[in-house]
Amino acid sequence: MTNPMDTNLNSENNSMNSLSFYWTAFFKNDNPSPICQFDGKIEHKYKEVIDNFDNLSYLTLHHKEQNIQFTIDLIKGTVSYGNTFFSFSEESTQKFNIRPIYFRRVRKYLDEHLKEIDTDIHYYFGLQYNDEKNNNHKIILEIDKLGRFILGDN
Repeated sequence: MTNPMDTNLNSENNSMNSLSFYWTAFFKNDNPSPICQFDGKIEHKYKEVIDNFDNLSYLTLHHKEQNIQFTIDLIKGTVSYGNTFFSFSEESTQKFNIRPIYFRRVRKYLDEHLKEIDTDIHYYFGLQYNDEKNNNHKIILEIDKLGRFILGDN
């Protein structure tokens, strides 16, 4: 898959140049066509994905410089890193009401004069679903800017 992120993201005057990852949403029957977070000079908001949630097939998170990709498959109810799939329940557990999880947290480090000296962004990517007893389950990856991740369930 080619990198759909425009190189303008890396320019010095782009406020999003500190992001290491970006998402791409794929929909059933390509309706609507895939939405890339960055398309040329336009940043699509994640709300566009949520607004088309009923048609969402899967969501990917790509590193902007390295060959690192995470995928949420909303048809199968899986979260994966490359060919590695993550789960906290038995594979035989049926999954209902599968929903994507995506957000990021920004931590700013300040010096004693309250001047920003560093920024750290972590991405949270996964899914939640209900089992046959209507219990809610989550599979969440916390991903740092280098692509290292922690697997969690909350």
